[in-house]
Order: sequence, then structure tokens, then C-alpha cells
Amino acid sequence: RNGEAGLIVITEDTANSVKQNAKALGMDLESYEKKGLITIVEQKVFGGKIISMEAPISIIRKKKVKRIVLDSLNIFEYIYKAGSDDYKRGLLQFIWDIKEAGITFLAVTDRATTSLDTFHYKPEDSLFEGIIILTKIRKGSSFERCLHVAKMRGQEHALDIYPFSIGQGGITVYPKEIPFSLVDHE
Repeated sequence: RNGEAGLIVITEDTANSVKQNAKALGMDLESYEKKGLITIVEQKVFGGKIISMEAPISIIRKKKVKRIVLDSLNIFEYIYKAGSDDYKRGLLQFIWDIKEAGITFLAVTDRATTSLDTFHYKPEDSLFEGIIILTKIRKGSSFERCLHVAKMRGQEHALDIYPFSIGQGGITVYPKEIPFSLVDHE
């Protein structure tokens, strides 16, 4: 919308699937792609190919990308051994380069967390400016999507848990509502 180039790097899905899912939510990624404002790169982590960040970095430089979405951060586990010093160094170098270039970077990752009360930080979490947790909370036979800003470096932020929905136009957060799953009904 701002006329700034963006890059979507996908490791665990296909470009067509991402475009179709976005379209179902009323977002036409293909029109941005045709205008050259969004580039979608598939980084398949199978098939015996050596995976690296060279192709995305080349696109970032060539197209002067200002926004990057990485789905998912697991790509660094395929490039470097997870938990190794090389893994954290490689991720740190990538984030450092992104910050130096003034690029907004959003990475998706999975967590095996059973509740927001027992969230465990990974060592690489310290490298990021912010951490936003999207989860489902159960109350009885119902689930509710909830969002929590666990970290946002250099600025005040609310520590509450907010319900959100995914629908036409993307994500809608309801900051003035309490998740029904957290309301005591006595």
C-alpha cells in the first residue's frame, strides 16, 4: 500500500497456497506481485537441495525490499544445526543486516507451549525486538484465539491478553474486550 517492496519467504508451504489463503481473506497478493511490490520465494527444505538465505538476500538488495515475512524461522534450523552457535550466529547476522538496512522483519515460528502462563523463551528470542504470541485458549467445549505481546523492546506495551479473529481483510484485534475464556462465571 505504501509503494515499498516486500518479500515473503516460505519454507513449509507453496506460493500458490499462500496466495489462495490470502485471497480467501480478501487480500490480493497477486496484484502486488504483478506490480513488483511483493516477491514470494519458496525455500523448499527437502529434495536434497542445499538451502541458504542467498536467494532472498539477493532479492532484498536488488529490489530494495523494506518489509520481509519469513514463514518460518525454522529455515535457519535447516541451514545450521538447531541450538548450535552457528545457528544463533547465522540468525543474528541476518537480523543485524535487516536492521542495518532499515527493513521491517516479521518471522513466524512454532512453539510447543500449553499455556501463556508457561511460555518458555528460546535463546534466539533475545535477538528480536518484539515477540507476539498467537494462541488458542479453551473454556469448556469452545476455543478462542488470543494475542499477547510478550516483548516489545524500547517501548511501553500492554501485557494483557486480547481476543482476535481472522477474517476478511486479515486479523482484527479486540483490545477493549476480555477473552471469554478468562472471564469467571460464578
